[in-house]
Amino acid sequence: IGEAVNQIMQTVKEFTAAQEEMSRQHEAGAISYRMDASRFPGQYGVLAGKVNELVAQHIAVKMHVVGVVAEYAKGNLSVDIDRLPGEKARITEAIDAVKKQLLGINDEIRTLVNAAAMGEFGVRGSEEKYQHTFREMVAGLNKLMETCQSGLEEVSLVMGRVAQGDLTARMEGSHRGAFERIKLDT
Repeated sequence: IGEAVNQIMQTVKEFTAAQEEMSRQHEAGAISYRMDASRFPGQYGVLAGKVNELVAQHIAVKMHVVGVVAEYAKGNLSVDIDRLPGEKARITEAIDAVKKQLLGINDEIRTLVNAAAMGEFGVRGSEEKYQHTFREMVAGLNKLMETCQSGLEEVSLVMGRVAQGDLTARMEGSHRGAFERIKLDT
């Protein structure tokens, strides 16, 4: 009996050591590391196999998330995350929220670009719908639209006055770059 108890204790120690080693390996980034279930007799081997399966399932979810996010990083927003069950649904919700925001930003950019291409510089993006960098992006595009609008309106005003014979009309605003050159040429 004593020998059997010692053998069980030794197996439990080896099993515990194998789990600790798997934990260390995963912490160090070797997420493909698994316990060698064949090292353990009987139910301990079955248990080691089940632990490996559980770890593999969690890693598979993480790698799927990485794959979807990698596609989003390339601009491919056609990919959807799998509908995950239970508590894992929070992952689905978070990835869906990222996609929704990226699609929203894309729509804002498309709207502003199309408006600018049509000469409609009075159109503005909806900054209030976004936070942080996304808000900064829309605000920057709005600033671009505003700058173009004010510069072109001033050019139009001066040219309209010149067309009416008023050769004293001048652009008075503070401009830079191309608008400064237009101001000086005008």
